[in-house]
Formats: sequence, structure tokens, C-alpha cells
Amino acid sequence: WGMELSKLLIEKHQIPVCIINGGSGSSTIEENMLYPEKNSLETSFGRLAYRVDQAKLKDNIKAIFYHQGESDATLEKSLSYEDNFDILNSDWKRVYKGLKKIYIFQIYPGCGEAFQSEIRETQNQIFKKYDHVEIMSTTAVLGHDGCHFSYEGYREFAKRILPLVSRDLFGEKSSFIITPPQLLNAYYSGEKEITLIFDQPIELEEDYIVNGINHSMKNQFLFRIDKDKSLINGVIEILIVKDKKIIIKLKSNKKYRFVTWPPNKEYLNTKDIYQGPWIKGLINNIGALTFDNKKINQINLQQ
Repeated sequence: WGMELSKLLIEKHQIPVCIINGGSGSSTIEENMLYPEKNSLETSFGRLAYRVDQAKLKDNIKAIFYHQGESDATLEKSLSYEDNFDILNSDWKRVYKGLKKIYIFQIYPGCGEAFQSEIRETQNQIFKKYDHVEIMSTTAVLGHDGCHFSYEGYREFAKRILPLVSRDLFGEKSSFIITPPQLLNAYYSGEKEITLIFDQPIELEEDYIVNGINHSMKNQFLFRIDKDKSLINGVIEILIVKDKKIIIKLKSNKKYRFVTWPPNKEYLNTKDIYQGPWIKGLINNIGALTFDNKKINQINLQQ
């Protein structure tokens, strides 16, 4: 997808670009750090820094695109992921003096360990923490085989990130929404009703069939009464979409405190990797950023 992005950028802006792929398969975030404190050719960081240096580009790197996290989806590693990203961010800024932007791709449900929802939520928090970090979803990208994407899927990565790069590095003004939908607020809007507010108009895919089983969207929202309690699904009677809102009609007046979407990596109570249904931007058709244990307020705090 790096080749596709460079092709799209050159066609759009008529300016040559150089994209260097420094990815290492199945790597943890620690394996991408500057460790030990030198550019060793035995490390992923060191090999990439060496190639960039040999190309005489070390002071001219404008952006880093980072798609990683599945290998950190254990309980222990998920808890330290944000701190480790802080270190990695410092490493990048020390070595690449001209760095302006970091683009994170939120991981897709799939191969890897069992705490992927937590990693995705941490990636949301990293995006909110740093002004120079942008985030792009991978939800609703087609061609996922449970672990990797097809050729067309990776081309979609390039198409999604192109408008952000054009805005940030080429000064382009966009006339439409170019970011993935993100959840802003969740609150009780009635005795048996929860409203989710997003930052842009959205639409829902109602169903998705895997191995002959129909998975309804209303069963892909997971709830907790308490953070230490088990995830619960099947509590939704009706889903209604109104512009930027999803209005959830509950089957009972039981009070839930947290909501998660979608499941961690598999449909609940199955071994099938989650492939949809998805929440998508109505205007741009980009899959929404996922959310994990989002607090449900008793009132709309944004009113």
C-alpha cells in the first residue's frame, strides 16, 4: 500500500515522494524501538534508520505510518502499550529531526492475542494525546483473511490515508469529511434508551453472514454493568440511526455503565473472526473507529 500511496500522491500533487517500508512482521512495539541505544542492524528500528541514512534522507522524513499492535494484545502488553508508544515517539523524533506527522492505523480484529479491543482503545487515546498523531480506521476494509488483507484491501489503506496526507503535508483544503467516524459521547436518553453520538453522520450495516450464520448489528454492541463484570450482548431491541446518532432501544430497564463495539476479535461465543457488520461514515464510507468500555453517562454531558 506504500507504493499505491506514493503513486496517488505523485498523480495528485505532481511532486516526487519517497516512501521506505520498514515494517517487520508480527513485531511487538518494543521490537520497533531504538534498542539498544544505537542503530543496530539487528533491530527493526536500526535497519530502517540505516537505509534512511544511506539514502541521505534522515533529516527530511516528514511522516511515519504505523500499523502495529496485534502482537501486543496480551493483558500485560496492552497495559504498557501507551507508555511504550511514548518511548517510540521519542525515538522517532530523536532520529528523524524533520518529522511532522505520525499516522496510526487502528488494528483490525484478527490474528494476534486476546486483548485487541484494549489495544484499539489505547490507539484512540494516543491519537487524542498528541497533536502530531492522526488515526485511521481499518474497519470495513474488504479482503481480510483473518490475519492479512488482499491486494485490494491494502489499496484501500492508501486511498483512506491520502486525503489526510494531502491536507497535512501538501496544504490541501478538503470539501468533505476525510476522517473516520469516532464516538464522542454515550448517555441514557430514556429509561430503556441509550444514545451514541459520533462526530459525523453515520450509517449501519444491519447484518453480516459468516459460515452460514447471520450476525445482526444489534448483537455486536457489548455492555458491562461494571468494568470487572463480563461482557453482555443481545440486550438491544431496536437500533435507530439519526444523522450523527445511534439510538439504542433496550429490552429491559437494566442499567449498563460501559459499551464496547465491536467484539474483541471474534463474534461472541464463536471462533469466527469478526468481519462485520460495520458502522461507516455516511459521507465518506470509511469504517468507524472502534471503542472499548466507553462510559455511558446517565445524562447527556455535552448538552
